[in-house]
Amino acid sequence: MLERLCEAAFEHELIARKLSRWGIIYKMHTNPCITYLFLAVRKMKKFLESSKYVNYNSTLIIARAKELFREKMTITEKAQTAYYYVRDEIPHSFDCNAQIITATASDVLKYKTGICHAKANLLAALLRSQGIPTGFCYQHITLVDDDSKGYCLHCYNAVQLGGMWVKVDARGNTNGKNA
Repeated sequence: MLERLCEAAFEHELIARKLSRWGIIYKMHTNPCITYLFLAVRKMKKFLESSKYVNYNSTLIIARAKELFREKMTITEKAQTAYYYVRDEIPHSFDCNAQIITATASDVLKYKTGICHAKANLLAALLRSQGIPTGFCYQHITLVDDDSKGYCLHCYNAVQLGGMWVKVDARGNTNGKNA
């Protein structure tokens, strides 16, 4: 019996090593007869990090987050608050004929404008500052059925709420465009 338990523990160790290469953590329950596979994807960290463009460590982002979020707000309430703020208070650069191009979340706050990519950076920064996993989605948009008249690459966010990824587009409504 002990020999079989040792073999099982060794097998679990091999499985754990293989799975860890893919960012999956495998753990054996304290009772060797019962095992659990915990899919704790380490890559989730990427959706919480501050970066060059999603710079939530900026004093501007920190200050805005303090203004927007209250301690007792739920994750969903924080996500809605940030979404409505970015969508309604930060105009798209094309809609306001901005003379500046912003990219970082802090520049979007500073200059109060940004294209879809920049607005998505701001929304991600605000949400990540609250520990809410937020990523990016891209959409290839054309004027006709093919690229013959050109195309653009639209950016919006995916936010993890209640264990599910929810797509949100904070581009903003304007001139008959319902984003």
